Amino acid sequence: MKTHINSKKKAFEKRVILTALIFLFGLMVSPMLAQNTDREVSGRIQSMDGPVSGASIILKGTSIWASSDDDGFFTFPQTLKQNDILVITSLGYYDKEVVIKGDTSHIEPILEDIEVVIVGALRTSSSKGEDGMKNE
Repeated sequence: MKTHINSKKKAFEKRVILTALIFLFGLMVSPMLAQNTDREVSGRIQSMDGPVSGASIILKGTSIWASSDDDGFFTFPQTLKQNDILVITSLGYYDKEVVIKGDTSHIEPILEDIEVVIVGALRTSSSKGEDGMKNE
């Protein structure tokens, strides 16, 4: 009779330990699944004048990039995580950084035009006479 009670007690202890291990494993896996927030990101690059074609969208610190089409649309070729930074560059515009947050899967940044300053000079020709003096 004692052996029968001891074997029941041991079986109960094994079930309690197994249940506790499964519970602890679940607690460890849950945060890991919650942190897995990889997602595809797409969007449209625009300026105040409309879509920006040929803009480069680069994952900061890597050589992974995409470019916008004629209508400014792009799809990034790699899944991104929270806090990844996309750097958007295009000739004639200031660079813009976009931080991927929460459940971001679509972005529409507006690039700011760089003011273009044209510097020029005017050159006039002059001729000198036989005496070395300037003729006007």
